[in-house]
Amino acid sequence: MVTVLSSTEEDTETTYRMVLEHEGEEFTWVSVSSSKNSYTDWYDKDWKLIDQPDWADELDMWEIYNGREGK
Repeated sequence: MVTVLSSTEEDTETTYRMVLEHEGEEFTWVSVSSSKNSYTDWYDKDWKLIDQPDWADELDMWEIYNGREGK
């Protein structure tokens, strides 16, 4: 007979972050990805959570992130 003394599950997540400037204003795009969940948030320059800006609706943020050339 086997007795389980404890068990755990760990899920590693990755956080991607870009600081962007649009028309003189600073924004931060954050995307968090794990095997169970993923989400994207936007913040203003004071790190206040905001809705995705209208100007970003048509942008492919992953294309921008991947093309950032190590910045």
